[in-house]
Amino acid sequence: MPEKLTARSTTILWNLENYRAIDRQKQTFQLDAWNYPIKFLEMAKALGAPTAVIPETSDFTKYKFLIVPASELADSVLGKKWNDSAANGDQLMITCRTAPKDRAGHFWGWVIRWAICQNILRDSVNSRIKQIVLQ
Repeated sequence: MPEKLTARSTTILWNLENYRAIDRQKQTFQLDAWNYPIKFLEMAKALGAPTAVIPETSDFTKYKFLIVPASELADSVLGKKWNDSAANGDQLMITCRTAPKDRAGHFWGWVIRWAICQNILRDSVNSRIKQIVLQ
């Protein structure tokens, strides 16, 4: 792949459990959990970026831009992968409804959630992440 395209390589994380959780507990009728990641796929393709949709268990270090669309269910392993990606100089776009629940679908206590958000934001700034989009 040409270097110019490699610099734009993009991945969108996909986890079926996240979308089932969102679809089961909708906060608004306006959020279409199944088509939400498609919006980001269409935007990346429109910019000419080679884009892949991969499960969060995959290795995403070969991608320069990582989109995390509403990854509701999260754990420390996934958080570490995000931080490692950021430390590698990759860019992350973390959208709304990311990491409010553990893998069992239970809401974190606000103290734990705040600690997770602070950790992501601190590591993001320290790792040269250019933009975190909260919608």
